[in-house]
Amino acid sequence: MSRVVRALLVGLLALGASGCPGDGALLGVCGDGTVDVLEECDDGNVDDGDGCSAACELEGGGGGMDNLTWIQDNVFTPTCATPCHFPGGPGPMPLTSEQVSYDNLVNVDSIQVALKRVLPFDSENSYLVHKIEGRPTIVGARMPRGGAMLPQEQIDAIIAWIDRGAPR
Repeated sequence: MSRVVRALLVGLLALGASGCPGDGALLGVCGDGTVDVLEECDDGNVDDGDGCSAACELEGGGGGMDNLTWIQDNVFTPTCATPCHFPGGPGPMPLTSEQVSYDNLVNVDSIQVALKRVLPFDSENSYLVHKIEGRPTIVGARMPRGGAMLPQEQIDAIIAWIDRGAPR
């Protein structure tokens, strides 16, 4: 969201909240761990340099490999969606487009273990990372199943995307 649009929304919401109990509650609080209407991210702190700025705006990345467009085009579509993760395929969820992959991965509980498939800002506790790295904590086979391990640059891109908040 552009800074101009954000400023306009802040002003409008502040005017609408004036005089009401809980004045300003619609604006939310940056750093509370909840992504509110005017925030691009909220990782539960107000530290810069960790992927989500002190102003709750995404930091860095976006133009390199650590974004969903690159990951979809270079990993999910050719390596995951084609052989397994398509509607009706052997993979438990389709990964056929950016939106479908996002909807099936981000903040979605794994059906195999008590972890989210992708937990924004926390690649260490994202089951997708466990599966592609073949960690001992996984159920079943490492992904991609039956194929070579993903190149480290692709694993690193997925980890960086998650640690930046797994933005759409």
